[in-house]
Amino acid sequence: MATLSEDEIGRIKAEVLDNVLDISKMEAGKLTLSKLPVSCSVICREIQQSLRSMTAPGVKFECSAQPGLALMADGMRWKQVLINLVGNSLKFTRRSGGRVQLDIRKDEASGAVICSVSDTGSNIPPELRDRLF
Repeated sequence: MATLSEDEIGRIKAEVLDNVLDISKMEAGKLTLSKLPVSCSVICREIQQSLRSMTAPGVKFECSAQPGLALMADGMRWKQVLINLVGNSLKFTRRSGGRVQLDIRKDEASGAVICSVSDTGSNIPPELRDRLF
């Protein structure tokens, strides 16, 4: 795994603290969301930087966004959701030759922004799927 710089460690610690504070705000019913333009390609780059150290040796982590795609959202919270989803995929994709992919694109028919995460990691055993879905 990659060695983190002091700046990267500090940034990760700040993000963890922000997440804990957000949970407290949600529980108190005081979390407010912003609605600002967010570049999907910038979000991809930030997620790759944030999760670089979680990627097992020999695992390929790719993130792609439709060129020029942007949306109105709370960028920080949206990034938190995507980091959680991709982080789970990386956690269970440990074998060399494995792959985790985040793809962000606009569905032209509906206008919705579609975020999909795929991986080659271990699956949820069939007998446990009914509990989750």
